[in-house]
Amino acid sequence: GGRGGSGREAAGDTMTRPPNSSHVLVIDDEHYVRLVTADLLASLGVSACLSTGGRDGVTRYASHAARAEPFALVLLDVQMSGFDGPATLAALRAADPDVRCCFMSGGTGPYTRADLRRLGADWFLPKPFRRRDLAIVLAAAGCLPAAAGTGLDVLVMDADVDAAGSLADVLRYHGHTVATAGTAAAGLQAAAGRPPDAVVYDLNLPDLDGAGVSNRLRARDRRPLLAAVGCTAGPRAADGEADVYLLKPVEPDVVSRLLGRFAGLLGSVVA
Repeated sequence: GGRGGSGREAAGDTMTRPPNSSHVLVIDDEHYVRLVTADLLASLGVSACLSTGGRDGVTRYASHAARAEPFALVLLDVQMSGFDGPATLAALRAADPDVRCCFMSGGTGPYTRADLRRLGADWFLPKPFRRRDLAIVLAAAGCLPAAAGTGLDVLVMDADVDAAGSLADVLRYHGHTVATAGTAAAGLQAAAGRPPDAVVYDLNLPDLDGAGVSNRLRARDRRPLLAAVGCTAGPRAADGEADVYLLKPVEPDVVSRLLGRFAGLLGSVVA
């Protein structure tokens, strides 16, 4: 359960809102978490409406929607007493099927991250999270402007939806345009329709191995940077034409730096 509110919250549930800023609803039964999250949002130029729990959050969401002041994003704690995060999201979705939600929690309780995704979560932030972690989610939700610079067209091919989504969010935060595909067939079709500058692909896609993916991409276009991701850079990787091999679990920042250097070679400017 959460602690009581402060004068800061009592004076108004909405923090000072900069002109043209996005508005985010923070639902958490921990007073300190609400205030810290609001401070992080403010430092990124995003205003926050603070809610002490699920039922209160649903009421606030509906109230703002009725005033034509919809929230761009809901930051929702998973484990709350009485009316937890998944129950709250279900109520929000009943009122607004298009609500965008990021669960945040130090532990998911009886739920796995896959459960939370099936329940409709767009993102997940493990507590305690850093300002930069929050910024990546905000950028993915359209609450922050894209990074300066033209960036690259990047294709991420991975059957792991969570891994692909996390990588895509970080790369978009750094100004790249990203498409994702869960199979080699879908990825190759996407590449044929819009040739990418770079492809990050898993060596163990369900329908084609890494060598097959790289050979087919190279047969079409010599330009893309090909980054293969696998548990080992073994014989299957060596048979392909990847430019670089990355070991799992791959750090999104490592991929971002790699793409930044490649963009420089192409004459692009990436923030």
